[in-house]
Amino acid sequence: AIHLNAMPVIWDRQPHPLGFAINTKSANRSWRCALDADYEKLFAGKRSSSTRRRIKRRDKKLENSANIRFGLPDSNKAARTVIHTMLEHQRQRLGKSGIIRLFTEKQRDFLYHLSQARNTKGEAVLLPYFLELDGELAAVMLGGYFDGTYWAMISSLFPSRQYYHLSPGDYALRATIKDTCQKGYSWFDFAAGDFDYKKNWASEVVDLGENISAVSLKGQLWAAGMRFRVFVKRWIKNNPGAFELAKSLRRLLFSRN
Repeated sequence: AIHLNAMPVIWDRQPHPLGFAINTKSANRSWRCALDADYEKLFAGKRSSSTRRRIKRRDKKLENSANIRFGLPDSNKAARTVIHTMLEHQRQRLGKSGIIRLFTEKQRDFLYHLSQARNTKGEAVLLPYFLELDGELAAVMLGGYFDGTYWAMISSLFPSRQYYHLSPGDYALRATIKDTCQKGYSWFDFAAGDFDYKKNWASEVVDLGENISAVSLKGQLWAAGMRFRVFVKRWIKNNPGAFELAKSLRRLLFSRN
């Protein structure tokens, strides 16, 4: 049996070379934003003037309340520390939601190794943007750079309650987008998954498809089950009530406190 998942049906106005093989619609879609060298122009196109004023007032409160540090790690050791802290937080947070068996040692080592890699131009491949508030890590926006695009991978938020109401996660996201604009990137890819913050920034929605096929009878039974699983997952994610119920059941059955 074979399962090719999360294949974009159309990418950069070009059909996927394996598009003919797609036989199942994915549970998620992907989102991406066309960047502009002028971040303020991009921001103005995504938010109303009243919303921008409100956000800037909130940012000012955060900047006046905390000693803020935002950017990329200045050494391989610092990058490893940021990634390690982010993965541990994600493991604990998602474990409470019933999502387990995350980030094996090999997966962690792969990210640590990738954080030291450079492309042919000497540029970092992995970009772990971080936000510190009063010397404490408050948010991490982990992504990679390739072919003019910032590819978001994992975002993690862990501010103290003292600053939570000032939305440091949104602050970190906008700071990341601003930096990618200033670097001349063309696209910001938010990856798969339907979240409001992605919809607020996206200029393009990417439909995803899958190929689930088999030859043998045993494989066909597996493929039928997998296609049904994807169908159910897609249905749940497109029905808010069912999605909330599914998350509650997962927390109840699998939560690790």
